[in-house]
Amino acid sequence: MKDSTLKKLGVVHYKSGVLDEHYEVTKFALLETIKEAVPEMWSPTS
Repeated sequence: MKDSTLKKLGVVHYKSGVLDEHYEVTKFALLETIKEAVPEMWSPTS
């Protein structure tokens, strides 16, 4: 079941035009948000 969910998510991203370089920007934004919103959960190795 988990496999099919991930495949569906991949298809949605592909059809939406998501490129590899988008993931790096998203990762940075997500980690910065966590760092600011809940610093006790932040770790530079995460």
